[in-house]
Amino acid sequence: MTPFQRVLRGPRMNSESGGPGNDLGPESTARRILRNSIWHSFGWGFMILLNFFSVPFIISELGPSSYGIFVLAISIAAPMGLLDFGMTDATVKYLSESLGKDDRAGAARYAASGMFFNIAVGIVGTGLVVAIAPFLVRSVFDIPLIDHDEAIGAMRLSAILWMAAQIRQTPTGVMTAFKRFDLLNVGSSLMQAVILLCGLAALWSGGGLTGFVGAQAGASVAATGVWIALSMKVSGGISLIPAFERASLRQTTTFGFWQMLNMLGSILSQQSLRWLLGILLNVTSIGFYNVCQQLVNTLYMIAYRIGQVLFPEVSALVGKGEGKKAAEIVVNATWLVSVAAGAMFVPVAIFAQDLLRLWVGGEISNVAAETLRIMCIGSFIGCLFAAPSFYLLGTERGRWLAGMSMMNGAIVVVASALLVPPLGLSGAAIAYAGGTLVHAVILIAMWRTVFRAWIPGRSYFSAAFGGLFLSTILGGAGSLARNAWMGPSSWGELTLWGGAAAAVTAFCILSIGHFLPGGSDRTRSVLSLVRSIRSTKSVEASE
Repeated sequence: MTPFQRVLRGPRMNSESGGPGNDLGPESTARRILRNSIWHSFGWGFMILLNFFSVPFIISELGPSSYGIFVLAISIAAPMGLLDFGMTDATVKYLSESLGKDDRAGAARYAASGMFFNIAVGIVGTGLVVAIAPFLVRSVFDIPLIDHDEAIGAMRLSAILWMAAQIRQTPTGVMTAFKRFDLLNVGSSLMQAVILLCGLAALWSGGGLTGFVGAQAGASVAATGVWIALSMKVSGGISLIPAFERASLRQTTTFGFWQMLNMLGSILSQQSLRWLLGILLNVTSIGFYNVCQQLVNTLYMIAYRIGQVLFPEVSALVGKGEGKKAAEIVVNATWLVSVAAGAMFVPVAIFAQDLLRLWVGGEISNVAAETLRIMCIGSFIGCLFAAPSFYLLGTERGRWLAGMSMMNGAIVVVASALLVPPLGLSGAAIAYAGGTLVHAVILIAMWRTVFRAWIPGRSYFSAAFGGLFLSTILGGAGSLARNAWMGPSSWGELTLWGGAAAAVTAFCILSIGHFLPGGSDRTRSVLSLVRSIRSTKSVEASE
């Protein structure tokens, strides 16, 4: 069997299972989670490379000012996602639960109603952005008069780009519910690559900002049709023809309401910084800040994607009444995420100025290096909440996420309004990092009210925060050592020293973490999972 055939076939079913919602093959839940996490990381690793190499070209072709307008245009459409009312996560949850009960008819109803809702949201949101774009450009943001028409066009085209992505949420949710993370990540990575390459081709041919965004919007619309068809095929024929299902919509929107508040807080914490920079400083500063945020967000999304595979698993385990097993998996996953986060963020923080200088030039590195270092701290803290956040979703504790996100957003808005005028980009980074401290507070509250009955406190907190403390020490020591010499002067040297820093960080967290409370059990679990994955791959390769 070829690798392509294995991807389309998906995981093998247990001969005793009744359908795709049941446990798959002899494969354990933990082993399946690790395998799916690897697929998730692979997909985002591919996009990291593509974005990494494309950003310098985009900045050089557009210029700092137009690049800032592009970032602003993309961020304007983001609030339209609030109209989603959390439907995407609700669709994944109730699809997973229906499949866990072998209720394909119920799963089909949730999929059809989700598609109906997302199409409606996409149309309404796009219309709003098209209508208000002139007012935003001319009256709100500090955009040069000569760039007004281009900025209005870019905002309107970005709304179409967003609408296509919004509609793709339902087929993505279907693949997630079916646990097809292999196809989901390969397919979504290829799709995003094609969309970006179409934009780069338009930019290379002289299309300017509107040509760049317009080409991506057209490619995104076409990719949406392909994605829907592929999702229907891998789900065994679950229809994605939109349908108004009152009962399904009521249930998903009730669950999704709290996710909408969660999204509002996320938008406040992420996008408001761009808006405030555009109002308080200038559009060029938006571009500089976005370079740093794009880098740390990409690394954060690797951890987020690892945690995301827990959502359908936790929903299924909770549906079976196995709450303790779900809690243990989440705690171990949090520790693994902290290892990965340390290996990623410590080298970036140590070599921030060298990385930016080699990547996007000295002009940006001189201004934004300190900003990047501060944002690494905030993003690491956010990574620790990746797995627990999906546990809260899977156990219908959306109120927790909504409250946390709103607090995060409020802190970021207030802090950035106070700190950006005197400190510039560094003030924005401090506000960003300050908002993420709410994640640590919620992690503590989760143990006190949820995990305490199953997980000892010392084991829980060492898993949640041990990697962060060790990485902070290593990052500080590495930065002092870096300041003692000139630093890497080429990509080869940066790769060598950055790789060494990542390896040392991961080794220290793993080895020292072994002696922390609960560490030996976590180490044995990881080694067992790795051996299981290797044996599974060997069996599949022989088929």
